[in-house]
Amino acid sequence: MVARPRPKSRLAAQFFLCAILGFLTTVFVAWSLAVLVQFSGNRLNRSYLVLDRGAVWQVNEWRCPGARKSFWWPILVLSQFPSEDHEAILSHDFPMLIRDPSEGPRPYIQDPPPVGDPYEQRAHARGFPWLALWCQMRPPKSGVGRATWEGGIPLGSPLWPFSTATMNCLPLRPIWPGLLGDAAMWAAAWAGGLFVISALRRARRRRRGLCPSCGYDLRGTTGAPCPECGASPSASAAA
Repeated sequence: MVARPRPKSRLAAQFFLCAILGFLTTVFVAWSLAVLVQFSGNRLNRSYLVLDRGAVWQVNEWRCPGARKSFWWPILVLSQFPSEDHEAILSHDFPMLIRDPSEGPRPYIQDPPPVGDPYEQRAHARGFPWLALWCQMRPPKSGVGRATWEGGIPLGSPLWPFSTATMNCLPLRPIWPGLLGDAAMWAAAWAGGLFVISALRRARRRRRGLCPSCGYDLRGTTGAPCPECGASPSASAAA
């Protein structure tokens, strides 16, 4: 029997499997961090002003490996002033303003947003080594009551503003650069792990006198191709 070449479809299936496992691992890690990493009592890491969606926002951030929490307060809505005065207002009143933030999740907010404490927005992001998924906590319109989670699977309904430090939601909104990077890294880790497992399994079969490819008992065949899968001993050793 002629040894059959390893089908390309098998390689494609393994690649697809590793990609799926990489994506699922990314989601699992992000959700695990959402449950395990909380910022209650942590010191503020960063505070800045940012221009976004026609408003100036005060942003406070808490960070640690694999997690970030940010609070957004609108403090000035540009539509309240004539358009010709916008640049003068921003230059005079907000000299340290960040006009084009490039990192971190931003809440999905209306344009222009209302000004006031009840419209504070809170974004939570998780993922490792890069932030991959995020969700948003939206306060009640009255400013007191039950907050709601958006962009995730809520595990509770926190009482605003007293018990909102804990993230009790599994995020679903993608942060695409981080999501793709994490999925690729975990897929490569799965591919390496599966390769090692496959190599160990083939070596174990070879020591026991079995076909390394399919596990068929080759004792007594003395160098003949495997009658089950057609793999020759030399091809099986090289695979």
